[in-house]
Amino acid sequence: MPKFINITSHSLTQDQRNDAINEFGVTEFVEMPDNIKKLWGNVPPDLDDLGLDNHLQPLIAWLDDYLVEPDGSLSGNIFMIQGDYGATFKVVNIVRGLESVPVYATTERITEEVKQPDGSVQVKRTFKHVRFRKYNWRSR
Repeated sequence: MPKFINITSHSLTQDQRNDAINEFGVTEFVEMPDNIKKLWGNVPPDLDDLGLDNHLQPLIAWLDDYLVEPDGSLSGNIFMIQGDYGATFKVVNIVRGLESVPVYATTERITEEVKQPDGSVQVKRTFKHVRFRKYNWRSR
């Protein structure tokens, strides 16, 4: 049964966990260690391509355990990948190249505006999980 590896800056919600179980048959959820999560959530914007590759090395090394099984076979695990666009693109390509499944979460955004007594408006935004989508593209 596949594991669900969360490569985001946030913990999974219960709705996301339930969806992963129902959609992919996931039996185990894996969160990044704190040091890797901090690295993923703080990609310096001034890095060039080589600098980004170097920054991501600890994450890539950590991912190796989930991309390939101990017997050398490919894992087929599910990877939720969301973050800095460039870093996300690089990690999605690595995961896809090893026949695992990269996904991202879609949400419904619910906005509520409440007019305050002083005339100002307070805006409350709620993000509700809808589904996972596979990163999928085709050549023309």
